Amino acid sequence: MKTHAVTILVGVFAANLAGAEPATDVLKETGITGGLVVHIGCGDGTLTAALHAGDGYLVQGLDTSAENVAKARKTISEKGLYGRVTARAFDGRNLPYRDNMVNLVVVSDAACRVPNEEIMRVLAPEGVAYVGGKKQVKPRPPEIDEWTHYQHDPQGTMVSRDQVVAPVRGIQWMGDPKWLRNHDFVSSMHAMVSTGTRVFYVIDEGLRNHIFLPSKWVLIARDAFNGTVLWKRSLKDWYPNNWPLKSGPGQFPRRLVAVGDKVFVTFGQTEPLTGLDAVTGKTIRTYDGTKATEEVIFDDGVLYLLVNPNRKAVDYRAEGTSYKEIGRASSGWAWAPSAPAASVVAVDAASGRTLWKHQARVAPLTLTLSDDRVFFSDGSGMVALDRKTGKPLWTSQGPAIKSVGTGGALRAVYSDGVLLMASGTRVTGLSAKDGRVLWTGSLLASSHHCPNDLFVIDGLAWSANTGTPQKNGTHLKAIDVRTGEVKKDFTAQNLPAFPMHPRCYPSRATTRYLMTNGIGTEFYRLGDTKVEIHHYVRGSCVYGVMPCNGLLYKPPDSCACYYQSKLEYFCALSPMSALGKKTAEDDRLEKGPAYNEIAGGKAQTAESDWPMYRRDAARSGACRSPMAAGLKTCWSARLGGKLTQPVVANGKAFVSSVDQQTLYALDAASGNVVWKHIAGGKIDSSPTVHGNAVLFGCADGWVYSLRAEDGVLAWRYLVAPADTQIVSCQQVESLWPVHGSVLVVRGTLYALAGRNMFFDGGMRLVRLDPKTGRKISETALDENDPRTGKNLQTLISAKVMPVANADIFSSDGQRIYMQEQNFDLEGKRLAIDPSPPRGQPEAEKGRRHLFCQTGLLDDVWFHRSYWIYGDDCGEGWGAYAGTRRSTPCGRIMAFDETRIYAFRSEPLGNMLHPRTTYTLYAADKDPAPAEPQPAEKGKKGKAKGGRAGGFEQHWQVETPGLLVNAMVLAKDRLFIAGPPDVADETKMLGYLPGADDDINRQLKAQDDAWHGKRGGLVWAVSLENGEKLAEYRLENIPVFDGMAAAEGKLFLSLANGQVVC
Repeated sequence: MKTHAVTILVGVFAANLAGAEPATDVLKETGITGGLVVHIGCGDGTLTAALHAGDGYLVQGLDTSAENVAKARKTISEKGLYGRVTARAFDGRNLPYRDNMVNLVVVSDAACRVPNEEIMRVLAPEGVAYVGGKKQVKPRPPEIDEWTHYQHDPQGTMVSRDQVVAPVRGIQWMGDPKWLRNHDFVSSMHAMVSTGTRVFYVIDEGLRNHIFLPSKWVLIARDAFNGTVLWKRSLKDWYPNNWPLKSGPGQFPRRLVAVGDKVFVTFGQTEPLTGLDAVTGKTIRTYDGTKATEEVIFDDGVLYLLVNPNRKAVDYRAEGTSYKEIGRASSGWAWAPSAPAASVVAVDAASGRTLWKHQARVAPLTLTLSDDRVFFSDGSGMVALDRKTGKPLWTSQGPAIKSVGTGGALRAVYSDGVLLMASGTRVTGLSAKDGRVLWTGSLLASSHHCPNDLFVIDGLAWSANTGTPQKNGTHLKAIDVRTGEVKKDFTAQNLPAFPMHPRCYPSRATTRYLMTNGIGTEFYRLGDTKVEIHHYVRGSCVYGVMPCNGLLYKPPDSCACYYQSKLEYFCALSPMSALGKKTAEDDRLEKGPAYNEIAGGKAQTAESDWPMYRRDAARSGACRSPMAAGLKTCWSARLGGKLTQPVVANGKAFVSSVDQQTLYALDAASGNVVWKHIAGGKIDSSPTVHGNAVLFGCADGWVYSLRAEDGVLAWRYLVAPADTQIVSCQQVESLWPVHGSVLVVRGTLYALAGRNMFFDGGMRLVRLDPKTGRKISETALDENDPRTGKNLQTLISAKVMPVANADIFSSDGQRIYMQEQNFDLEGKRLAIDPSPPRGQPEAEKGRRHLFCQTGLLDDVWFHRSYWIYGDDCGEGWGAYAGTRRSTPCGRIMAFDETRIYAFRSEPLGNMLHPRTTYTLYAADKDPAPAEPQPAEKGKKGKAKGGRAGGFEQHWQVETPGLLVNAMVLAKDRLFIAGPPDVADETKMLGYLPGADDDINRQLKAQDDAWHGKRGGLVWAVSLENGEKLAEYRLENIPVFDGMAAAEGKLFLSLANGQVVC
């Protein structure tokens, strides 16, 4: 156990570089232009803050002196930088970062005792250590590879030479967004490549609230080893957001290439090719004569382009609501040999000079290169051009292609004198010299509306039969590329958990592993007899995953399978777990100056208070005190940043500014700031007031107890198993963060540290004494079934596996809940199996409680996520929406002892016309089974009763005119808040993005409303019939679930960083 006080000095701060060598000189001398900077010996934080030279930098200062850390935090906060720039204490020898993640280490402490090998350990490849005015560069390991083209290289092999990529065990970094925009439409993550120390990708950052809200396509550059966003460029468009799922386009990921210090991309469907500086994102040149570039290959200083100047922007409009639209889109915009001719163009990348142009019909994804030739298919056969002059050399007799839908695609691969052409499972080997057909054969089926897999490794063309057939093992086949002879044909063993089709994206490979796309990401090591499954790792539709830089890059997805267990967000995954040496138990509890006062304190919260997230342990969102319908503003306080739901107790309101890592205590009567506490990481949700203490978890892996009166530290406890940090969503934080809202039940504090059970040793559930911080118990929640020691994936049932993602705890006083998972009060998991075995004791089965399959803090209105009051939920394409028919559900909910009030959107998906309607309703909390009865047809904004599926509704109001983003249940009325509903989403059939029509004007207005440009609304609603009693206007919309009620008042956190009472 440590004693913590701000006056302790550990080590000596001797020399601050801020005078003689300012930050600009340090950055200039080291050549670091962005990424993660670590400053050892941060002192008062002046140089630390100055090292933040722009938005492409994250900076963390380290010091052995707690007093210096406090000074640095104050300095950084006053400059408005805290969050992007942070400061923390360390032990003076061990750097608290996982391997290979820091771009620059600056040492200002003359007494620094950090060994050089420790500095080299945390530096990313090509990272720099700047010590004593001298720099040392960490070389890039020759064992890791880049991924410069969609199909890895100019030859289209889809095979990396990376020798480090292997089955994933750890999280290197995480980034937003958590979800792609919508499962049922075009993938909003569409292209990704990597060169040097950067990753570049194209994504639609439009709102997830509705897929037809305006797109915001951008090209983003991140640091490859820590995920820091280095720069963004807006695109005109990429592909229309109304395009149906499983329709590709499979060709368009080829519009992005990055090699060396250059990035090549088209800024829209019909735009010319643009060359960018990879470091800054600034335009170098736009290439003349390249209008509507569809494919890009770069090799040896020359760009080889497929240019179609006659191409028009896709003007698809849905004619119906069924999945027949998939075929209509894919075939209606298919390529055929009768298509107008395009051009293959060779351009000198440096000068922009056109070297040659050859006009021809070119089938998609067939453009490839050898050392001296350019190849493509014109539909009748393969064509070879002289690479230097563009002159035709030969045309082969086949293979012929009739047409290629946008949802499928071809593969053309060059390897060692042989040209392979694949259409579906049919593959042909041709001589690259003269076009002779050498052999024909077949690949194993692996595609689902995407190109079939074909990997050339050591002279063999590999394929795998993926998806449902893998329940009997993974069938693998390897063909000699020169002769067509089948050299290997066998079935590798794997767990039989393959209930459906393969993923809607191609697999990937390295020269060591095939990473197949069966249900998640399966790893087959060449020469082995087994396949290791990772159903909790999925890539994005159309694109997939990317293995390079020693890591596996997993973009966000939009799948509902395993979404209580599957790793979400944009992640870089490492083959190594970061959980090595654990922190000693004596070092996990630190006592602060207010320790004895908190330990002896007594509970003081009143019945009218709102002392924790959603007021109580059940997370009901209901208060017992009455509230008047008429509202008037008492005060407002502008804190800035993304705010949490207010907590109100003992005359104070407590709010966290999440990204600023700061907890504020406001006077509940005036809104004046009483005190603020800068923590060691994000506080992502409301604190808990217990007695005279404010308790909260933090993304630095600790639980904190502060004296409520003045914010002085009483104690903090490290729930994380070790002190190791990564970058997550543009913040430096623990690999094992703790949600802000910790749970106190029956005098015990429950906290969970971690992200997902399958990575970095899993998670830790710790029970603490809330007064003293002393540990009562600790439970490891990792990838193994505690009863058998076997991997949790052995318990997979169809599209469901055991809960593996972290969330805020709730409780009914008898059990602890995390999503669908039940725990007893000792922290033991009950009913781990997703489908409980027959005969299981009733005591171990799930109980009804409030939860969300994707987490209670998931605030983006992803169309496949919603809150549930029940005991379980469906997962997967055919089941995720079914729970709504049997139990109360909604975007947001509140409940008392007998009733639930909810705001529901429907339907949720699996349709190509998202004609969403919204309903505010009241229902029994624990509905009794009854036969469904037809409901009375209601009118817009009018209340009606009836039955929704299997539960009784007391009333419902259809299309209330308010999109409820926050809800509070008072004793005598319901309060709801959110943006105005200004778009009629039931009349979107035939929508065309960007058209000058009423649909697009409504969608633009709704997008503005969600961004707070139309202000916000608060309504008081009758509990008896749902009628609006009063309306109040807000300056901006509330943050999701950002409202509380206490002392007869409403407290709201707004999206503009303001708290209003």
